[in-house]
Amino acid sequence: MDYATIYSAITSRVNDAGNATTNIAKASVNDAQRDVCSRYPFSWLLTTGTLTTTLGVAYSTISTAGITDYWKVWTAREAVTPRMLKRISMDKWEEFQVISSSSQIPTHYSDEYDDRIYWYPTPDAAYPIYLRYFKQVADMAADATISIIPARWHEVLVLGGWYRTLQYLKEYGEAQAIKNEYEEKIIQMIDDDEDKIDLIDYQQDHKIGNPIEEGGIMPSRYRRS
Repeated sequence: MDYATIYSAITSRVNDAGNATTNIAKASVNDAQRDVCSRYPFSWLLTTGTLTTTLGVAYSTISTAGITDYWKVWTAREAVTPRMLKRISMDKWEEFQVISSSSQIPTHYSDEYDDRIYWYPTPDAAYPIYLRYFKQVADMAADATISIIPARWHEVLVLGGWYRTLQYLKEYGEAQAIKNEYEEKIIQMIDDDEDKIDLIDYQQDHKIGNPIEEGGIMPSRYRRS
């Protein structure tokens, strides 16, 4: 379903296609999309790209590497050794820099800044770093836009937009019933996807808990604002 089909399904279900309700339905669909994508590191949010380090420069700028849909790193692997890089905080990166400012093949990275990935040690040559990363989730605007969420799960956007629109219309009882369906659908999505990516490695590397055990919601550090 495209964006127009989804929000039109909502206005049909609430039996109100007026401009005000339609605008609420449109916004609610995007709210639902952002919410769903924040709940779990779904495999369909992952893609790949390559950054090449610069001699003597401690960071790489993502946007200048032609990567336009980046949100967060899943894994980083340098191709020379080859080996996986370990994620560290910027505080730890700065601590490492004080301890040693020598240059060599990077072994660690920090991705706490939106458009930069910092390497440690500072690269002593141009090294290709292969990334698997989460794609940024853009709101839908044009009617023909297709959600990043796979088509088989588009009903979750209808349910999420529907209950939010009902709340706007102050139909709170019905809204809660539809919200329950929405939450059940998200659990089904997680169950369907949880074996498709190396979640345990990600939890250990990023020091997060199990999203399912935490109520099915990714910790706030990894939620999209």
